[in-house]
Amino acid sequence: MGTFGELIITLWIPICILIFCFAEVKQAILIALVTGWLFLPVFNIRFEGLPDINKVNLTSGGVLIGASLFAFHEFFRFRFRWFDLFAIAWCFCPIPSSLVNKLGFYDGISASVEIFLMWGIPYLIGRIFFSDLRSRKSLVLALFIGGVIYLPFCLYEMRMSPQLHNMVYGYFPGQFGQTSRLGGWRPQVFMQHGLMLGMWMASAAVLGVWLFRKGVLQGVFWQFVVVCLVGTAILCRSAFAILLAIGATLVLFLSEKIRSRILISLLVAIPIAYMAVRTSQIWSGSDLVTTAYKIFGADRAQSISFRLFNENLLIRKALDQPVFGWGGWGRNLVSVSEHSDKKTITDGLWIIAFGQHGIVGLAALFLMIFMSILRLHYYYPVARWDEPDVAPSVALSLVVAIFAIDCLLNSMINPVMIVAIGGLTGQKSETPSSVSVTHPQHLEWSFQDNQKVEA
Repeated sequence: MGTFGELIITLWIPICILIFCFAEVKQAILIALVTGWLFLPVFNIRFEGLPDINKVNLTSGGVLIGASLFAFHEFFRFRFRWFDLFAIAWCFCPIPSSLVNKLGFYDGISASVEIFLMWGIPYLIGRIFFSDLRSRKSLVLALFIGGVIYLPFCLYEMRMSPQLHNMVYGYFPGQFGQTSRLGGWRPQVFMQHGLMLGMWMASAAVLGVWLFRKGVLQGVFWQFVVVCLVGTAILCRSAFAILLAIGATLVLFLSEKIRSRILISLLVAIPIAYMAVRTSQIWSGSDLVTTAYKIFGADRAQSISFRLFNENLLIRKALDQPVFGWGGWGRNLVSVSEHSDKKTITDGLWIIAFGQHGIVGLAALFLMIFMSILRLHYYYPVARWDEPDVAPSVALSLVVAIFAIDCLLNSMINPVMIVAIGGLTGQKSETPSSVSVTHPQHLEWSFQDNQKVEA
């Protein structure tokens, strides 16, 4: 890592504290969260006997320290509810996994701390600070603006190739050969992979389209921005992210038209059904490869075939230790053949969770994600989607849903999305009148007149 990258990592916590000095707490959280996620370098610093430090937990850690210093009283007001049990189970499932595999209690604690840093902290931030409609509207706008901020960087790398991380921080994370897709360059900017960037831009595009549709964004300027965002998301050349964005948008519009949440339930059912048929080994995925070949060509079909081949091997290994998994240290991996020491590649987050922490860990992880979607739509039927404060949260729940589907193929952990999961999970019903007075001192950005107004 270059000197500048080391300097930014060292100064990030003081920078976060400085942000909290000059902004209202929730705005400071969003600024620090989105800025850290968009612009910190991709890195992984290992410490003997301690959890690694990486971009995800440094971003979340900076927000936690700032919020603790400037809004410590909010943490005392927080009360755990029954639906938080899934997040707790996910954070602590490495302990029984380590004990069952005789890796020791310390190993389990260390692994649990690592999961808490990556998942628990942003979930807690979301539960405490973004569990109401008004504050979550600000979260949605921050995610959307994060996509807008990345527009020029994406366009630059589409033309010049992914060079920004190397230019700024002195190295390129990942394999550069994977940035060439569909006759052009797939941008990566300051993220781990082009697939991660593709999902970020696709999610922002879904939010932009829905916010404009519902009048949260108004005028020719924002219409032009949304069109540019949609076009850039497509040009990111991440086929799966584009497909998920189209699906989420269609579900939003069709659900509103038929006045039913059945399509949202079906979207949530996709990852459940996939994991069920895969773990039961009643579906090998061969017909999916054939379909991908017909629609997307040989390159995409080969990529899917490679993923499914490795996944099949990993599933068989996981089923030998199905309840709590194999724990850490690569014990969930298997050689690709009897005559090779080469280990399988774990792409999807679901198969990593299943292999390392078994059915218990897998269920805890996805129930934590699904709970956020189900609770939001339990309190807010389609009839209330036109309310200006409800509409952003509805779109955010669909973005979380496609994040869950993306976790079937990829392991791209996004702290902003985990904050959204925490915020949606803590939702309770708010009447239109109560929404307007929930936070009388809260300031939020208005994109209708581009001025800061007091809510």
